[in-house]
Amino acid sequence: MSYKTKRKYYEKETVKVTKEKGWVEIPVDFTQIYDCFNAISPNIKSATTFKLLFWLLANKMNDENGINCSTNSFNDFNKYLTKKCGEECSITYVTYLRCIRELKDSGALTQVGKGHYYANPNMFWRDDKEKRETFLELEAKDPDLQSLNPSIHNHTIEEDTN
Repeated sequence: MSYKTKRKYYEKETVKVTKEKGWVEIPVDFTQIYDCFNAISPNIKSATTFKLLFWLLANKMNDENGINCSTNSFNDFNKYLTKKCGEECSITYVTYLRCIRELKDSGALTQVGKGHYYANPNMFWRDDKEKRETFLELEAKDPDLQSLNPSIHNHTIEEDTN
């Protein structure tokens, strides 16, 4: 006995699911940078000042946002520059001080003593957010040490009169 067959075309789609497991390395040493950094960045004119800012944030800022901008910091920064891009990148101490002044004038750093600063907590923070809020509350009580908050100073604040 013979059967007749008829062929019909079809398409079949299969989905292959793969599962991966592994570890992700997350650096514990992390600095948050907030949106209002954009408000001060136009006030920083020198590329060296930007290099110094990010180097200070990565290498010299402690968990309370404190930064020591001493002669040792200058020497360490210069070693970093020459290691990364050669002797032609080294700077003078006067240039270093000019960059620190530019960071202070722009509001990125707040001076608390001779050679002692802290990174503006409105723009940068090294520790958890709750400690940042506590820091900002304490700072608000001391008008001599108040950091510039570009979010507030660049906008008119309307008070609710109701």
